[in-house]
Amino acid sequence: MKRIYTHVFLHKILPIFLILYILTFLPACNYFLESPHAKLSIQNKNISYLKGDIDIKMDFPQIDTSTQSNSLIHKINRDICVVMAQVVPTSDKFTLEMKQGIDNPKQLKEAYIRWATDFVSPQPNENKVDFIIPYQISSQWKAFYNDKIVSIYIQSYAFTGGAHGMFDARFLNFFRVDSKLFELAPFVQDTLALMDLARKEFCRQRALPLNATTEQTTLFVELADLPMPSLMGFTSKGLELAYAPYEIAPWSTGAITITLPMSSLKNVFKSNLKLFD
Repeated sequence: MKRIYTHVFLHKILPIFLILYILTFLPACNYFLESPHAKLSIQNKNISYLKGDIDIKMDFPQIDTSTQSNSLIHKINRDICVVMAQVVPTSDKFTLEMKQGIDNPKQLKEAYIRWATDFVSPQPNENKVDFIIPYQISSQWKAFYNDKIVSIYIQSYAFTGGAHGMFDARFLNFFRVDSKLFELAPFVQDTLALMDLARKEFCRQRALPLNATTEQTTLFVELADLPMPSLMGFTSKGLELAYAPYEIAPWSTGAITITLPMSSLKNVFKSNLKLFD
């Protein structure tokens, strides 16, 4: 009888147990390694270069991979570096094609220095001047994440001569479950409601009446016609709408941001955008 029980256990019960183990425990292990719920450490990376007429001070984020390293985090870090390569100004020698394939901090630094060398290399018979404002590239960033998303705002400035420099800003929104970049605009189900909230918050921040004129707001557009910006992302304070200089106001006004608390956005986004529990 004991032999029969042993035979049944080895040939029937044990194989079933092993199959259940493989189907449940091993995927759980993989999920732990790739978990979108783990705490992230988003650190600042700096590329500095000061030589002659070039001054580069680029700050950009990278997620620390020393405590949690997986393919999803590496993809986010690569995508950030790709964007940082795009903000480098082009020149006759430093073309868009040269930016292709740049996806890590080391390559970024090499690209910036190559741009610096090529962009300001003296031309034949060029008149030298005693004083020149250095060509500059600088950037800054802020980041927010929760169990569902990572949202990173990167703002850069490049001066290569002229009345003022070139402003660039990007919001990079990632789903943590697959590290896919996504735009927020397609998930907005009620644009009118969103922009009504934006107008009210714009006026509240500036102590303006809701019927303020363009003279009062210093905008190019009437408050009623305030457009939905292409730059939208999240911070610890809520949804941030960002307008670049010249988008809705003069350069002297600078970048305009409007932050809306998440509690006010209940009916703004489509239900398939599950950002918060």
